[in-house]
Amino acid sequence: MPAALNAVLSVVLILASAVWIGGYVAVAVVAIVSSKTLEPSQRVTFFKRFGRVYLRVAGSALVIMYVTGWALLAQIPWSGELVRITAASAALLLILIAGIIQARNITKLRTQALQTPENQQESQALLQTIKRRARAATILRTLIGLITVVLVIEATMLLSNVITTA
Repeated sequence: MPAALNAVLSVVLILASAVWIGGYVAVAVVAIVSSKTLEPSQRVTFFKRFGRVYLRVAGSALVIMYVTGWALLAQIPWSGELVRITAASAALLLILIAGIIQARNITKLRTQALQTPENQQESQALLQTIKRRARAATILRTLIGLITVVLVIEATMLLSNVITTA
């Protein structure tokens, strides 16, 4: 591939990565602030809307990262680093899909909880389910963050090896 195209792809990859990682951090900040400032019903409404917009922005950034990253990596012979990057990329995608499904599910449960009178036994069981699912969501978000960091480290190590041997 021409050097100019590689440079453009590299810039696009870096910008998309910045959006992906920055968005990931922003979600954590928004979740903390919203839990301390919004009423439960307002929080559910906020995250329904936020989630749709965030998915478009972060999802687009992730697709761009995958396309540009793999266009650049396709120029390099297969190695242990590429195998690890491939495995981490697949894992990130699968865990992200699980996270999206889980987020939609927990939003439905929270909406249902808001409509159930608090003094009913059904309400208590629903709240316990929400707590369990929230813990699972924390685990999924943590995995997404860890795998993202692994991808950054692996890609950086691969790039530094390519640069030093060129």
